[in-house]
Amino acid sequence: MGGFFGYDVNIDKVFGSANVGVASIARENPFKPKNQKTNDFNSNYIGTEVNAEIGYKISENLTASLAVGRKLPSGERELFLAGDRIIRYYHQGTELKQVSETAIDKTAKILGIDTADLDGDGIPEVYVTIIDRETLVSQVYLPHEGRLEKIAEGLPYFFRGIEDDDKGRKILVQEMGVNGEFYGGVLELAKTGTKFETRNPRKLPRSGNLYNFNSFSDAAGKGYHVIMNGDGYLVVTSRDGRELWQSGEKFGGSDRYYKRETLEERTSFGDQYRWFFLAQRMIVTPRGELLVPRNDGFFVVGNLRSYKKHTFHVLRWTGSLLEEKWRSREYPTYLADFAYDPESRDLIQLEVIQGVSLVSKGQSVISVKRFPEGEH
Repeated sequence: MGGFFGYDVNIDKVFGSANVGVASIARENPFKPKNQKTNDFNSNYIGTEVNAEIGYKISENLTASLAVGRKLPSGERELFLAGDRIIRYYHQGTELKQVSETAIDKTAKILGIDTADLDGDGIPEVYVTIIDRETLVSQVYLPHEGRLEKIAEGLPYFFRGIEDDDKGRKILVQEMGVNGEFYGGVLELAKTGTKFETRNPRKLPRSGNLYNFNSFSDAAGKGYHVIMNGDGYLVVTSRDGRELWQSGEKFGGSDRYYKRETLEERTSFGDQYRWFFLAQRMIVTPRGELLVPRNDGFFVVGNLRSYKKHTFHVLRWTGSLLEEKWRSREYPTYLADFAYDPESRDLIQLEVIQGVSLVSKGQSVISVKRFPEGEH
């Protein structure tokens, strides 16, 4: 089983001070054999050396979400990056080139961004989950002639993109209830021409919602659900909802939220809002393994969350438990979102190296790490 690179470096020296910079970096192998004796917990890794990493530093704290589009004839990859109220379209190659930028209403907030080619025309659409004054008003865009063309708006759905076993990438949706909760079942979104419709409802375990679940199959083709519960523990269930296993350690961790006004939820801080934090993304690789992050160094001030470091974990279902195949070393950044490109085996991460403050807009990094040949 292979791994990807970690580092102990001064990030400002690596990425420079330009608004968008790029560096290709050879890094020491953070993975060690399982049986190596060491007192350093961060040296206990399983994996194969990866020789390089590319990083791009962005001078703003754009940390809502990240999504991957097409690989272009030039060899570049489309990337879509969202902040609270802007969507940026990039071409990523040896440099990170901003192609265009689109803004949403000042009263609205972006919760997430995903891509999928639902109509099969070879151009993935960009699905943006947006909430505006407690109402979902999500939008869909299409990259066209160097800009993002809006093709749908005001859709009452949360969006989430997943790889659906052998059926390709899908966009799943769920609605919001009157109190801000996830409402109704999870449905598959379909696109025909300019029209969108929902179909193929998915039955999830009782605690499952659009953001905290994924599905996988074992070598025999038997299907399972995995849920990240409210405390961060992973729960594996059968497709009929029967609980089979729960992890002993926590995963995930996100500061992405929306809130809903409610007099019943008034807190000791005088907060009349109910806060909903969105679970971290979990990705199932083509090998049927679960790629899941963990943000750590967590503290809370009121309802605000903050994280200082993260790790990645690959887990494989043995028939009785999710066994950890490897974990990355500890990175000194908060992981806001990530994507996995199975064709190139690239893991694309959106990391926060400096948060927003009174004197800074914050800084983010897009880093690209490649799995070894034959893995995932």
